[in-house]
Amino acid sequence: EKNINLLGQKKNLSKIYKSMDIHVLPSFSEGFPNVIAEAMLNKTPCIGTDFGETKNIIGKNGFIICPNDVNELVQRIIFLMNLKKNKFKW
Repeated sequence: EKNINLLGQKKNLSKIYKSMDIHVLPSFSEGFPNVIAEAMLNKTPCIGTDFGETKNIIGKNGFIICPNDVNELVQRIIFLMNLKKNKFKW
């Protein structure tokens, strides 16, 4: 609870995406996830599950994980957080 804030409806999403360390979409079903495209437009590193167009949107600029693979998700999050800790610019 101390690390999660529910913000409600917001108008300036660009500011929110730029404040994120990582954008994660562990979905079980997607068509075209706008949130991935919006996050990437704001240079926010993305991790998404292999559903719908997520793989095509992320391409080589983020990570696609298998659905239900919690270990892979955790490893990718740790990898991206280590990049950030070492001041790597995405």
